[in-house]
Amino acid sequence: MALLCLISCRVSAQEIDLQPRAIYSGKPVQIGEPFEVSLYVRYPSNYQILFPDTNFVFGNCVLRERNYFPTLTKNEISRDCVVYQLACFDPTPRQTFNLPVIRFQAGDSLSFSSNDVVLNVLSGVQGPIPKNPVFQSNTSFLPVDLKLNYPYIVGIFGLILFLVLGINFFFDKPIQKYFYLFLERRRHLSFMKSFDRMATLLEKEGSIGKMEGLLVVWKGYLQRVDGNPFMSFTSLEISRLLPDPNLKKALQEIDRWIYGGVGMENRTGSILILKEKSIEMYEKKRELIRNGKLGKAV
Repeated sequence: MALLCLISCRVSAQEIDLQPRAIYSGKPVQIGEPFEVSLYVRYPSNYQILFPDTNFVFGNCVLRERNYFPTLTKNEISRDCVVYQLACFDPTPRQTFNLPVIRFQAGDSLSFSSNDVVLNVLSGVQGPIPKNPVFQSNTSFLPVDLKLNYPYIVGIFGLILFLVLGINFFFDKPIQKYFYLFLERRRHLSFMKSFDRMATLLEKEGSIGKMEGLLVVWKGYLQRVDGNPFMSFTSLEISRLLPDPNLKKALQEIDRWIYGGVGMENRTGSILILKEKSIEMYEKKRELIRNGKLGKAV
């Protein structure tokens, strides 16, 4: 069809009558089968010509695609051609339509119709159609690819998020509490693991350096749990802040050993007192979190 269009562009004429020509092979088509129609026009080069676009009604046919060819101009005569790919869904056996070309000019525009295109549509039904046709039923399912409904999924997640935030807001922030309690438990278990490992090494080696390291780890954990600067506190200051006779005695024995070289009477017992105090501070913080005093607890 494109070749026919190009051949038409080379046809000479003695006069310019602006009569567009619609070229169709005349081949019968099935319903819904695409076919091509070429629209060719020859006009003075100073004319402005408009071809049918997607807004044009192509009879009983539907426009599927259109292809433009470059304008050829020679001796002030221009030639244009457009190939339209159409499809017909009307079962009428013989159909006729034409294609217009618009000459655009100031004040008014002129429409020039092409010759008629005769379309022969083949019937998709073989033989005569009965008066009361009986349709064959088919209840078997065809496989269909499943596709995710992203807007639906996003909507569900948004609803769930809204409900969670609403519950969290109106019921004393249970989500934050659970999250903080979870973090505290993980930190406490990590501290207990480090403390027990260092206490075991201290029992085996019995060095002052191991005791100093154990005391630093213990003070660091209390500082993180309680918020007070235990790392910079002396044993006396810790005893005043945490009044406990057993803790005071244990810290004094540790100081005499570290700074005075005096052996400890009950090293294992003193280490156990430090461990119990850290567990006590951990439980107090968990209670603060449960009571909703997050600003102070975290």
